[in-house]
Amino acid sequence: MRLLFLLLLLVSAPLTTFSAHAESVPSPFAAPSNENIEKMIEDAEGGDIDAQFYMANLYDTGDGVEQSYEKAAYWYMKAAKQGDRDAQFAIATLYHDGDGLEQNPVEAYAWYAAAIAQIDEEAQEMQGELLTVLSAEDLQAAKTLGEKYINDYVTPFIKADIQEDAIEDTEE
Repeated sequence: MRLLFLLLLLVSAPLTTFSAHAESVPSPFAAPSNENIEKMIEDAEGGDIDAQFYMANLYDTGDGVEQSYEKAAYWYMKAAKQGDRDAQFAIATLYHDGDGLEQNPVEAYAWYAAAIAQIDEEAQEMQGELLTVLSAEDLQAAKTLGEKYINDYVTPFIKADIQEDAIEDTEE
């Protein structure tokens, strides 16, 4: 179902590209107002992945809130651990650049791996850049961690989406 929602969103929304430090926030939600932000925080704290990503974007860009990479990292991590590819890319970028998180190429590589597992070409390019800074030992650790993140934060959500789609197909 989430996959269907995302596909519909992509078809109906204006085409935008995601950047962890984008000037504008691509979002299906209205422009941020105090009331909207309060609602999004409530939804994000309740586990709503779209609200978590929205809040992360607001803090990342400072749109309607005081800019804070630390708060952006907090919300991106919440969404990333629920399988959100864009959040996985964003958290990798924050680790890569050292914005809001201590710069950590091993973590960046591993989170890029999770995004790559969901077909993110930009993540593949960014991960390739890390090959020049990782030692052989760190690269092995990063690959191992990446496999863990894929198993923990990608595979279960892909399986759930496939099962949900199969159930919907049988109901039609």
